[in-house]
Amino acid sequence: MLVCKYVRLTRLGVGWGVGEKHVIDVEDEDEVNSYHANNLDALHGADLVVCDEGHRIKNRDAIISMVLKEVKTRRRLVLTGYPLQNNLEEYWCMVDFVRPAFLGSISEFNNMFTQPILNGQCVDSRPEDIKLMKARAYILHHQLEGFVQRRDHSILRAALPPKSEFVIPLKLTELQVTFYKELLTQREMGSSSLFYFYATATKIWNHPDVLFHACHSSGAPKGKKAKGAQSGDNSFDQASIDLKWAKPIFPKDYAPNDLTLSPKFQVTLGIVLKCIHLKEKVLIFSQSLKTLDTMESILKGYFVPNQDPPQVWTKNTSYFRIDGSTTAAERQRLIVRVCAMCGDRKGSSRFGLFMLC
Repeated sequence: MLVCKYVRLTRLGVGWGVGEKHVIDVEDEDEVNSYHANNLDALHGADLVVCDEGHRIKNRDAIISMVLKEVKTRRRLVLTGYPLQNNLEEYWCMVDFVRPAFLGSISEFNNMFTQPILNGQCVDSRPEDIKLMKARAYILHHQLEGFVQRRDHSILRAALPPKSEFVIPLKLTELQVTFYKELLTQREMGSSSLFYFYATATKIWNHPDVLFHACHSSGAPKGKKAKGAQSGDNSFDQASIDLKWAKPIFPKDYAPNDLTLSPKFQVTLGIVLKCIHLKEKVLIFSQSLKTLDTMESILKGYFVPNQDPPQVWTKNTSYFRIDGSTTAAERQRLIVRVCAMCGDRKGSSRFGLFMLC
């Protein structure tokens, strides 16, 4: 059995003359050639080739697709959670790997299926185009049902614990109501787009601190990041084009990190502390980096439950965070670490909170 990453497989493809040539040190040449020869022999004699993340071979011109097609085997299996129906040419690439030439060449497939199906999906498609689209889609599905198997989440229900969902309606504080009414006034005056309106509303109902920091950072020159802005800031945080109307509403003695100004944060923090006390693990998802920043800032004013001596919340110790600024390597490291800690059924690990954006 040979377990191999796609990147490593593309390097093996050099042995078949596929892909780019790599410069090899003379001292390592014999070792590299021996490694390639042994693995190429294993691939050529494989009884079964299994490709996980099969959508990686959706491009027929990609090196990995060409390398895999050179593998001599009688059985090929592709596993993917990718929605195959989004692009018929990508669909053809994966099917053609499993059953070469079953759907003909790519040009034949486009003439027979891709174009008729796309023509029937337009808003102004003629009735005969729609009829032809349905017929070709049915034929394609019928031809492939013998070796293309589709499975949804229903097969996992027996293996997963039951899930409970709760929706908790909360009232805004007086300060939040004031901001919200003024935002509606700005909207009626037509001074902002719908997206700007929604993005600003999320700042208000999450916590006034989010709006407060946006007001003080929105004055940055156009094209430049405000001080403290992160590379992972998303559009909900960036949509602070003009918040001059909000600044006068803040009290002169306004102090950030006040939990009483947001019922949403009060309930969230209450759930977190209770769950940690019960040795449960918690995930918090948000579309806004600034909202997670505010949550982190408020957390620092509280102690982690079940810790003796008392300890404050510390990043990468009592809680973890992944957002757009997290590198791929660090993201994978954190996920592996968190999964290992979540497997601690005794609850002895200090980890309890994971923030995602």
